[in-house]
Amino acid sequence: MNETSKLTPTKRVQFSETYDARQVRALEHQLAIHAESIRRLERMLISGEPGQVLLKRTVKDFEGLWSDPTGSGEDGAPGADGAPGADGQDGLDGSPGAAGGAGSIGPPGMPGEDAEDPIPIPGERGSAGTQGIAGQAGGIGPPGMDGDAGEDAIPIPGSAGPAGADGAMGLMGMMGLSGEDGEDGPMGPPGVGASGSPLRTIGMTFDGGGSPPTVGSIGYFVCQFNGVIDQWSIVGDVAGSAVVDVWKLAGAIPTNADSIAGTEKPTLSAQQLATDNALTTWTTAVAVGDVFGFELESVSTCTRLTVEIRIAETL
Repeated sequence: MNETSKLTPTKRVQFSETYDARQVRALEHQLAIHAESIRRLERMLISGEPGQVLLKRTVKDFEGLWSDPTGSGEDGAPGADGAPGADGQDGLDGSPGAAGGAGSIGPPGMPGEDAEDPIPIPGERGSAGTQGIAGQAGGIGPPGMDGDAGEDAIPIPGSAGPAGADGAMGLMGMMGLSGEDGEDGPMGPPGVGASGSPLRTIGMTFDGGGSPPTVGSIGYFVCQFNGVIDQWSIVGDVAGSAVVDVWKLAGAIPTNADSIAGTEKPTLSAQQLATDNALTTWTTAVAVGDVFGFELESVSTCTRLTVEIRIAETL
């Protein structure tokens, strides 16, 4: 056995006495010193190289490193009092106690004395109140009984009243349809012009049968005498507007290219009758066998138109 085995303590500490807190602290201090000594020995034992003698000291060299744990040294001076600890938190409120029982009913009081009845004194009379709202009218009562029938009176006729005023004239009735043209009457004696020549007329009537005649209508007439045109006239059934062109061609049916009226065509302009005897733009010479054409170029309002040209016959 090497010398290290002699260092193992074998003595047990026997706590057979009662220790106070101060002695316990002293023992704890001694144990701490012993623990530090053991740690120092362990460091010394493990610091050598392999194969070398680890320890050449005797146990006596380590005496004093620890002492008998059962021995007690002198008490050290008491330590200073520590600072007071912080106040603990307030405890929870306790639950409320149970309600007490109801107290007993006290004795009844003494009855009071009866008071004398007071003598009534009438107060002053109040002012009259305002008149209330009138009530609704009552319902109609039942009808009275029929009276006795009277005797029949003798009727006496009164005098006749004055005649009433004439009523207003009624509205004019609608114009009836135009009748058919009658046959031409016998030719009257020829008129005499300013120069002593007889005057003759030829013409054409355009009838729309209650409506304005059709624009573009044409009528023809063959002249049987010689002469000179000196006037035209145009007349309508009512005031209105219309234009008629006059054509003429010797021995054949004329067309629009054969107009002889120039710029003075027979014309109504918001009127019922018009006449012209200047004829400065007309071709006025007429010969036996000339065929005249009358063309309705325009019309409004009028439903019947008649156009005529007057010719001073050459004898």
